[in-house]
Amino acid sequence: MNLANSSPGRAREPAGLFAGYGADYLDGAMMALPETVATGEAFFLCSGSERAFTAYREELEAVASAHCFGTDPGAAEVHDLAVLGTGYAALTGFLHALALLEPSGTDPEAFASLVARGSSPAGCAGWPRSCRNWPGRRGPARTGTGSPPST
Repeated sequence: MNLANSSPGRAREPAGLFAGYGADYLDGAMMALPETVATGEAFFLCSGSERAFTAYREELEAVASAHCFGTDPGAAEVHDLAVLGTGYAALTGFLHALALLEPSGTDPEAFASLVARGSSPAGCAGWPRSCRNWPGRRGPARTGTGSPPST
């Protein structure tokens, strides 16, 4: 199993090499901070050989929950980039908001508590339903005007 970050294309390269030797190849990413290893917060994103994933899932899950995204070795890397992208977008959005609020004298800790409250599952209850109408949404669920949800 390769847990080094790379591009989806580079994750696929070793799969062919390993297959030539009759070996299974599993690509992945571990999503965890050091203190979250072996807790319910850590997780693996895996893709590639189903046989390897099935054979070693128990060992993986001793460290973090394991999620397999199919036989394409590049799929784990795509999901890794997507998960990290949401975190980076949230962080830059928060920092931008603090910069906007700085001239007004808003206390960053007070604002952070509002953000945490608005980001809770209860605060986001309407988002999944309204996201069906966003531009770029593919599939049969797309209806409506394509406008993003109002905030």
